[in-house]
Amino acid sequence: MTALDRMAGMVTPLVWEESPSTSLDCLIHCKFGLYQITEEFVLFVGHSTTGDKFFTLEAAKAAAQSDYTARILAAVPMLAEVIGALADIADPKRLASHGDPTVLRDHARAILAKLETKP
Repeated sequence: MTALDRMAGMVTPLVWEESPSTSLDCLIHCKFGLYQITEEFVLFVGHSTTGDKFFTLEAAKAAAQSDYTARILAAVPMLAEVIGALADIADPKRLASHGDPTVLRDHARAILAKLETKP
């Protein structure tokens, strides 16, 4: 499992609400955007006037979740590198394959240095 897979699994699932509008099946408004699905399973992201058509409501919701997850992960690009480094340190097989533990220490220090220089 990659670091991005681990991170994607940590993202809270969207919670959908029934829409008061007769043209929408469900919607959600969250910190990372607005998602609306019509009764015809067309997904609108943000305030876009064009949407993507799906065959089922579940497929439209899955596409919205994927977009939402991608937006969250894009906001924390260094997190994937940090999780990958932690996985290296925590996995005895990976640790043994590195041979010299100073390699992992130096890798961790380089990541920390990058984090410390971010605004």
